[in-house]
Amino acid sequence: MQSTEPAPRVVVGVDGSPASYEALRWAVRYARAFGAVVEAVHAWETPSSTGWAGPVIEPDFDAEQARQRFAETLNTAFPGERP
Repeated sequence: MQSTEPAPRVVVGVDGSPASYEALRWAVRYARAFGAVVEAVHAWETPSSTGWAGPVIEPDFDAEQARQRFAETLNTAFPGERP
């Protein structure tokens, strides 16, 4: 009988730095050892201006670009084949 409990989760932040790539690779090894899933989180900060104008948001940036950038990050962390 299969459990209805959700699989344990390992959350790791990835910012494009070599250290974050290593953290992601470690998280994958750890998750495999314990039957968990990895949830990689990639965040960025949009530049903001000072004063009353509020944040400046790049008008041409969209969700598809975010997915593509994160895919590039995964390809860098796992050259060849992704886990």
